[in-house]
Amino acid sequence: MNPKPHHSGPCICADDVEQIVQLWHDLHKFTALQADEAMEMFLGRMGEILHSCCGYWVAAASGKELASSMKTDLYDGYEAVDFIAMPGGLSHQEVDDRQAMYSQLSIKHGVCPIAVASVASRGETRAILRHDLMNDEEWEREWVYQKFYQVNDIGDRLVALYPVDSQSESCVVFDRKVDQDYYEARDRELLKLAMAGVGQLHRELMLLRGGVDNTSRLLTPRERDVLKLILTGDTEKEIAEHLGMGRSTLHHHVIAIYRKYNVRNRAGLQALWGRY
Repeated sequence: MNPKPHHSGPCICADDVEQIVQLWHDLHKFTALQADEAMEMFLGRMGEILHSCCGYWVAAASGKELASSMKTDLYDGYEAVDFIAMPGGLSHQEVDDRQAMYSQLSIKHGVCPIAVASVASRGETRAILRHDLMNDEEWEREWVYQKFYQVNDIGDRLVALYPVDSQSESCVVFDRKVDQDYYEARDRELLKLAMAGVGQLHRELMLLRGGVDNTSRLLTPRERDVLKLILTGDTEKEIAEHLGMGRSTLHHHVIAIYRKYNVRNRAGLQALWGRY
């Protein structure tokens, strides 16, 4: 690791706050059913503000029955159940591959310091700056730096988490390359501020995936497609035609969605959504 100077950095200034407020304002243009698109905007804008090479959002859930066998262990029983990648950064598949690699390494070598810090402060909105946890010399000896960061050309990482409920968290990760400066305290505070101000978006993202307290199983991607159309008020015939599937197949998906949200009908589903 090439030594780089660490500075606390200037405090958040009025211009910084204005950028975050403008981001919040622009996010209000998206409807609840456009939460994924809203998060893409959040990632893109924050990636620019933080001078990050890539970033992604992670849906972290605990105690849920997964919709598929694919999962990535994160920390303290939480698993990554879905991702959204920053525009212009890594693809969804690249993010998935990196998280799978991280999961396999953590099983072999133990929990990394950032994951430990995530657990220690769980239940609150937090942003974790690697340099707050250990100095460069200590970090250079960590397996996660040697076997994961260096392999993936990651020079530094900034992580922020928002607790949606007792079983789910909304997490964003931003990376800088090895030839970039390290993140500073100002970057951490900017990201924490931005995350704390979009609580509704975090809830909508998890609700779209079935990741809320009253659900037991997460939705499949196809079920999410059906869900969005149910909530717009389309009939089952219209939904089936729009998605190019048979009426019986569509009805099977609808019943599965009702069961996963523990509601009996469309009205019950819409009432649940309205509370968020």
